[in-house]
Amino acid sequence: MTRSEQALAMFGPGYSCSQAIVASFGPSLGLDADTALRLARGLGMGMAQGLTCGAVSGAMLVLGLAQGPRQEPERGPRYACYEALTDFCQRFQDIHGSLACRDLLGVDLGTPQGQKEAQERGLFMSLCPQYVKSAGLILEDML
Repeated sequence: MTRSEQALAMFGPGYSCSQAIVASFGPSLGLDADTALRLARGLGMGMAQGLTCGAVSGAMLVLGLAQGPRQEPERGPRYACYEALTDFCQRFQDIHGSLACRDLLGVDLGTPQGQKEAQERGLFMSLCPQYVKSAGLILEDML
């Protein structure tokens, strides 16, 4: 099973999009699974505000890990990470048209009403798997 397939399998049954991405890719980059799940917990539903998609935010964490251990001076790895993030975001946006949950799902997840509507319409299970899959596939290609 590839890491993107693992992320897709984790998503939904108990784990958010961000958790699925970070827990599937993080361990190969030195992040233990428990820490990965806890670290990514607050990023789902666009940080619970409909902001940046949790699969994208999770991928950003993974790309930061991929730059290797902290080095002095940090500027080189930091700018390499910025380049990777820009590439990832452009590729995701080219496929889906946006990075924001509220645009991807068409509801305002920053409100209780929007969250309820997304649940009632089944948007997390009908739309979000494609975002998790895309994020995973892009990461696999980049790493």
